[in-house]
Amino acid sequence: MRLDIFLKESRLIKRRPKAKEFCEAGRISVNDIRAKSGKEVSVGDTLLIKYPSKHLTVQIVALPGRGMPPTQASECYRITEERKLSPQEMWMEE
Repeated sequence: MRLDIFLKESRLIKRRPKAKEFCEAGRISVNDIRAKSGKEVSVGDTLLIKYPSKHLTVQIVALPGRGMPPTQASECYRITEERKLSPQEMWMEE
């Protein structure tokens, strides 16, 4: 499954164009390697998502189906680390 589709279907990022934007900006890594939106991901891969206010590390445990209900979307990944950024770190990220 493409990375941008996984991010959208799992609801880690709400819209596919936004997921592509995150990838182009280097804010997403798959298995510690910066990833493009078309990168194929599979069960067991680890994603690092650098949101503006936090860094989230998740492990893919299942691939979502199209149109999966929001209540089940979070079952596709397991959060392994979540680090909130201080205001100073947020400024340095830009």
